Amino acid sequence: MGGMVSAKTTEWLIRRPKWLQVAAKRLLESGDLDDAAISDLAELCQQEANNEFPDIDCNIPAGAFDAHDSEEIRLCSISEIAGGNKLAPRKPLNFGKSNVAIVYRDNGSGKSALKERISTQISITRGSGGRSSLSGPGCTKR
Repeated sequence: MGGMVSAKTTEWLIRRPKWLQVAAKRLLESGDLDDAAISDLAELCQQEANNEFPDIDCNIPAGAFDAHDSEEIRLCSISEIAGGNKLAPRKPLNFGKSNVAIVYRDNGSGKSALKERISTQISITRGSGGRSSLSGPGCTKR
């Protein structure tokens, strides 16, 4: 099914304006567009509207959408939480390798606050090549 989604997405995209194809290709390659890239795309849009589109490769690489069809992101551990409801120093909360983690402690120990912090302060950014990253206050790559 993943290949079918990829093929349909690619087919849909090649029927879009060329400047939009360039935008999609750049997003797939870099994962983000800065202000300069957006300005460049606005200029390409205007050029295409005036039938003056430059000779730019708009082709989306084969399988470009396959990497995200079955992507899995796993939170392995949390450590060094700042502010209220801190974890004990040098004692990370490890989630292990299973698909389920249970956090249990006494009432009022901060379980709900920890869950709230994870769900509201950590964001997931999809990157190129099927990789994603977690970001937020205190997130570090290991």
